[in-house]
Amino acid sequence: MSDKEPTRRLAAILAADVVGYTRLVESDEAGTLAAWRALQARLTEQVVAVHRGRIFKRTGDGFLAIFDSAVDAAACAVKIQQAVADDQAGVEPARRIVLRIGVNLGDVYLQDDDVLGDGVIVASRLQTAADAGGVLVTRAVADEVRGRLDVGLVDAGERMLKNAARPVRVTKLAWGQTVGPRRDAAGTARGSKRLAVSVLGATLAIAALVGGWYGWNTLGPSSKAFDPRPTIAVLPFSYDAADTAQGDLADGLTEDVITALGRFTSLAVISRNSSFRYKERETDLQTLGRELGARYVLDGSVRRDGGRMRINVQLADTANRSQIWAERYEREGKGLFALQDEIAQSVASMLVGHITHAETERALRKRDGNLDAYELYVQGLALQRRHIASAEPGKMLLQARALFERAIKLDPRFAPSHEALANNYLAAFVEPNVEGEWRNPAVLAQAAAAAEEALRLEPTNAAALATLAWVARNRGSKEGMEQAEALFRRAQAENPSLADGRFADVLIYQGRSAEALEVAREAMRLNPFYPPSYDGYVGHAYILLGRAAEGMSSLERCMARAPAFRPCHYWLAAALADSGRVAEAKEHVAMTHKIDPNFRANDPVLMQLYQRAADRERMASALERAGFPR
Repeated sequence: MSDKEPTRRLAAILAADVVGYTRLVESDEAGTLAAWRALQARLTEQVVAVHRGRIFKRTGDGFLAIFDSAVDAAACAVKIQQAVADDQAGVEPARRIVLRIGVNLGDVYLQDDDVLGDGVIVASRLQTAADAGGVLVTRAVADEVRGRLDVGLVDAGERMLKNAARPVRVTKLAWGQTVGPRRDAAGTARGSKRLAVSVLGATLAIAALVGGWYGWNTLGPSSKAFDPRPTIAVLPFSYDAADTAQGDLADGLTEDVITALGRFTSLAVISRNSSFRYKERETDLQTLGRELGARYVLDGSVRRDGGRMRINVQLADTANRSQIWAERYEREGKGLFALQDEIAQSVASMLVGHITHAETERALRKRDGNLDAYELYVQGLALQRRHIASAEPGKMLLQARALFERAIKLDPRFAPSHEALANNYLAAFVEPNVEGEWRNPAVLAQAAAAAEEALRLEPTNAAALATLAWVARNRGSKEGMEQAEALFRRAQAENPSLADGRFADVLIYQGRSAEALEVAREAMRLNPFYPPSYDGYVGHAYILLGRAAEGMSSLERCMARAPAFRPCHYWLAAALADSGRVAEAKEHVAMTHKIDPNFRANDPVLMQLYQRAADRERMASALERAGFPR
């Protein structure tokens, strides 16, 4: 027992417990124990940490956590229930782990690492009264949460908790629209059914490019003081009031976009309930921004005229009342669902590009000494994306790296900075940009460590999974390529519209160039700001398919956009040689040797990437005919 006197303080206590734990253990003790331990390690512990809490006691079938803020504790409770529900959705109902959670705000005593007192006891009793999968809070917590979290507060009356001297007023937290699309009796999403799926998939692209935030904090405080992410509000799409079917379509589209974005952490997305208050209100942009706390607003309209459908969308900056982007789509109704997919994906892609650009420009205008972690990250990202087209790519990479490191020092829990740092190390490893780092195994290990840290912070971060896939690809082995494909598949499962063309490169080296062409083109379609290397992948695939001439224009674009990117030069040299234009190919041989004087037709690092002997020989032969020595 410690000799220290206990310290008294006000704190929020979260108590969680597995529903029907005894039944689960009796049915399958080993399986239940393993599943519960894994779930804690994979989800609950990380969610608590991200919401600035600390687990101070585990009870076998549950745990207790302490928070400085009741708002953080409530947000954590809701996020845990969302995450566990998603995680267990595919588990047989009889074996599914379901939690009940109680949150109390009250006096506690701290002694060493333990937390004692009535505040803990009330939270523990409260969780026993909560619904399965639900969150029950005391009135003190509800008062703190009101207006600060995008959750509903349902008065559950007074409850006489076990051994309590008097009844306790309790409130249920309700988060309906943040969990997923609203469903009808048949289990399909409301409104436009296929549109729900397409919008969900397409809007994930926004999350992929803009960069994530605290992976579990989608229900965090609405105050911008707590959240530096770009904030967007999706206003209800307008429609012809005389056509109720159009109303369902417009509302369904709006809700599905909000729901899809709300499941990812790249942007702070204003809740459906807040946005729909403006369904029939005329409000100027600056007032909208101030009332909703949103920097950006997306709105649009849906019109159907006989067999034709027209959708207009526009993105605006509320701070300066400027329109950033607008687009109109009009098609015949017979291609309605294909049109919906096209619109959703195009909107997502353009949104992410323009918001990223706007955020970068805003950060670049700030003085260096006044940058926060997010702004440092954005500035670093801008430099990193431009290095490939720079005359001094190594210098630009190191400048970007310094910004990422400063961002991590200011906020080590910001996962995108770690993911960006991993990509920085990879850029130095893959090409001779930074002295001493090209093909240096220690640099690849640093990239892996940074990507793994991003995943530790955000286990479902698709961009971090894709970056770890790129690490595996650069190990150059058959096992590395297989691991890279598996990781890219995982990333796509998390984000079906992940616009990462690097997967095409992996498929090419696995001997699947036709499939790689489809992947590369889809990535380019989803991301109008795609990097030059994607054009290179298209040209490379055509060479291996024996259709080098068809890929020439792509390789020329790659070279024009990224003159210091070595592969574009040797791929173009190979394509020209395959097309009988050897004299022109020699120019690119010389340009390759200017970057890498030792590059040969049978470069061992390059050749080991090809998993098919026929592809290896085809490329080596074309490079040799172009003028590269063996």
